[in-house]
Amino acid sequence: MRLLESAQEAGEVELVAFLEEVLSVYEKHGINGHVVWKKLD
Repeated sequence: MRLLESAQEAGEVELVAFLEEVLSVYEKHGINGHVVWKKLD
């Protein structure tokens, strides 16, 4: 999560997209369901 937040703050568009993809896979399979994150639009 901290890496995602840092990448968002730094404007690292490709890294943010990659990390969001990874998090969506975790979400899809119910892994670490306690983690709450927001995808940027």
